[in-house]
Amino acid sequence: MTQDTPQAGQLNGADTTVEHEPRIDTPEAAQTLCGQITVTIGELVSTLDRETGQLRKGRALDMTALHARKSALTTTLMRQMAVFGRDSQYIAMATPERVAEIKSHQEVFQKALISNQDALNAMKAVSESLLRTIATKVAEAKGGPEVYGGNAQAEATKTTAPSAISIDQSL
Repeated sequence: MTQDTPQAGQLNGADTTVEHEPRIDTPEAAQTLCGQITVTIGELVSTLDRETGQLRKGRALDMTALHARKSALTTTLMRQMAVFGRDSQYIAMATPERVAEIKSHQEVFQKALISNQDALNAMKAVSESLLRTIATKVAEAKGGPEVYGGNAQAEATKTTAPSAISIDQSL
């Protein structure tokens, strides 16, 4: 049996360890990393907003490209944040204004995540409701083919037993 959980230093199968990344030990390197993090967060927020819009329109099947982009951006952000975490003391000392900027972008990112999660939950609730309705209709189905008895009379109709329907709750 294999495990589907990521190993330490991995996200979506991508390596997020920072051992091979250069240390952030100059103000310029700190500025560059903070700028990259800000851009990545901005792109993630934009992608989440587009995905949330698609979910609200009920167009979940149109989100394959958005999901791939979101995964790539998440992997990038995790690697950037791992470098940031490793060298955070120097970065905070060298570029306090950029650290504050990252924190404000993170707040916007958190709001986008919450909005996206709300849209996913709404889509899941609608899907589950639809499946319950279908299951109820299937269970209510009246008997099968009409069968005639030995006296050439139709036998009393029987209702079929409810059929099982499996609901995947991992949506």
